[in-house]
Amino acid sequence: MYKVCSNCAEPVQYSIVVIMSSVGVSPRIQSYSTAVLFCKRCFSELSERLCSDKLREAVNSALTELTERVRENSSAQKSMFD
Repeated sequence: MYKVCSNCAEPVQYSIVVIMSSVGVSPRIQSYSTAVLFCKRCFSELSERLCSDKLREAVNSALTELTERVRENSSAQKSMFD
């Protein structure tokens, strides 16, 4: 199924799901958003505009880990067919 960016209609590379949690409430209450789809360019623009340094760092850290895991998975699959 062909999926497009929610911002520009280009092909999708990433989806974001937000998890919101209460703090100081027991038991913790959590809510999840639906997935929002982004191409690489729009995701990059979004991450540059995040208003909090801590949020930007968290998003960039998740992106770095995701990119590395995709690369590792690609390499492993490639070596299986060599």
